[in-house]
This record gives sequence, structure tokens and C-alpha cells, in this order.
Amino acid sequence: MDPLQAPPSCRWAQKWTRNLSTVTIILFLVMALVQVSVAVGVVPVHILWGGSYRTLTWSLRCASLLAACLLAGMAVVFEKRAKPSPSLTIQRLSWVITVFMIVNTMGNLASKHRFEENIFSAFTIVLFICCGILSASPVEEYEAIEPEETILF
Repeated sequence: MDPLQAPPSCRWAQKWTRNLSTVTIILFLVMALVQVSVAVGVVPVHILWGGSYRTLTWSLRCASLLAACLLAGMAVVFEKRAKPSPSLTIQRLSWVITVFMIVNTMGNLASKHRFEENIFSAFTIVLFICCGILSASPVEEYEAIEPEETILF
């Protein structure tokens, strides 16, 4: 067996980590899409930012776009974290994001708006759990598993 290839007993862990990473990335991108939707005025601003704002101002548009960029960046961090041999920077960033997600959850729970309190809190709790599991997962030193060929005929 190639010493750089994962042994069969580790392949399930690699696939599981890759699948959890995919779920985490999708959740971050959905949250980014909500932020963009608020920034362009499709979704009302009062469901975000603690329910404190009723009018979408230029500064709130910019803040939502910045939040969307940050969420997309978080998705990239976890995409890289699930790959074999992530850099030390990526490993540390994954932990920073994990801690941020629990702080974000507490902020959502303190919101004045029911949607943010109930829906976004649940969303960020799931993200916190996913991020925590991925951040705590062992760093794989193996080559990436190639997708298996599918024979259609």
C-alpha cells in the first residue's frame, strides 16, 4: 500500500469529514445569501441585526454585504480544513470561527425579533456544532480520496 494513501479504516473518517464539511459550507453560504438578500432589499432588515432596525440604510446594506463576505470566507476556511494537511493558519481560523459561532448564537438568542431568535439561533447552533467537530477532527496527512467512478451502463 502507498504510504501516502489512507488505510481503509481511515477512509470512512475522511468521507465523513468531507460530508460534514459540505454541510457546513452550505449552511455558511445560505447565511451569506440571507445577508445579500437583506442588502438588496429582498428580505426585510428587521430580521437581522437584533431586530433593532426597521429601515434599510446605506450603512446597513454595506454591513450586510460585509457579513456575507465574511460568511463566504468562513465557508472557504472549512472547505480547506476538511482537506488533507490543512495549514496551521486554517486550523487556527477554524477554531476562531467555532468560538465566533457560539458568540453569534448568544447574540441571536438575545434578539428582539422572533425570526432571528428562533430560526437563526437554531442555524448558528448547528453551525457551531459542525464547526466544532471539524475543528477538533484530526489533521489528515493522506492524499485526498478520489471520487469513485460511476458506471452508467
